Amino acid sequence: MTLSSNREPSPHLDPSVLDDMCRQMPDRLDIPGRIIHSFLHASPGLLAALQAAVHARDPQSVRQAAHAMKSSNAQIGAKQLAAKCYELELLGSMGQLLDAEQLLMELEQEYRCVEEDLRILLSRLQRDQTP
Repeated sequence: MTLSSNREPSPHLDPSVLDDMCRQMPDRLDIPGRIIHSFLHASPGLLAALQAAVHARDPQSVRQAAHAMKSSNAQIGAKQLAAKCYELELLGSMGQLLDAEQLLMELEQEYRCVEEDLRILLSRLQRDQTP
């Protein structure tokens, strides 16, 4: 089973990431759904921490929050979202938050797209696994 065959292509998610996971654990088809659930549960808190750090103009906190969010995005194949997090992480590392507000707005927009795509994918996964 491949997840990419269960949905329309999305510019926001790389289906090969979760497909590879399915291939590596063919007897654990519940794993992609669990990872998506975990992402959808944890991401609002990670995003809130990043928003607070940017609004507080705290470079160290921006770096830490962006790094944490980047890791979870990469795990589910949200490469564009992970790239935005990486940019914010770099700005925080350099102590240069001049463009952080604009980048945060772009990140929030990309997050909403990823979240919607994942909810659709999760719904299809659950439907396909129902006997």
